[in-house]
Amino acid sequence: MSADHLFNAPRPTDTGEPALLPQQVLQALPWAVLVLQRSGKFSLVNAQAEHLLGCAAGALVGRPLAEALPDDLPAEVQEALHEAARAPGPVTGEFWLPRPECWIEMTTQPGPTEVLVYWQDITRQVNQRRQLGTEAFQSEPARGNLPPLAPGYAPVAQRARRRGPDY
Repeated sequence: MSADHLFNAPRPTDTGEPALLPQQVLQALPWAVLVLQRSGKFSLVNAQAEHLLGCAAGALVGRPLAEALPDDLPAEVQEALHEAARAPGPVTGEFWLPRPECWIEMTTQPGPTEVLVYWQDITRQVNQRRQLGTEAFQSEPARGNLPPLAPGYAPVAQRARRRGPDY
């Protein structure tokens, strides 16, 4: 799936102008949506992505990742975006963005010429996991009375692909 289908939707009239509805829907989504060309250039950035990145789409679209990404974007996020542009399969992860002070979950949908990148704000879920972890720890009996951890078990902080502060 590429972003091309967003702008090649059937036209409500024969005026030759692109349909506005797909663009309006894309801009209104609660998720950040980025479209990366396989060459590593931005093709599209929606309003939520502008907010999370802290820069306008005009400063990103048509420019290579290495030049366009804000300097204060965490290195782990930059690496994941570069990886997404190259990877044949999906790239996922959880990342802390310090400027908007939120956790995001990144998911990608690779295509032959472009990669769709979705970022969802998961701050509430991360805070809930933290709260549940704290409550469970406070209510546990002494560790010596508990059975050993199951093989393959890892605390949330170790399972997360990427980590942020106090995760």
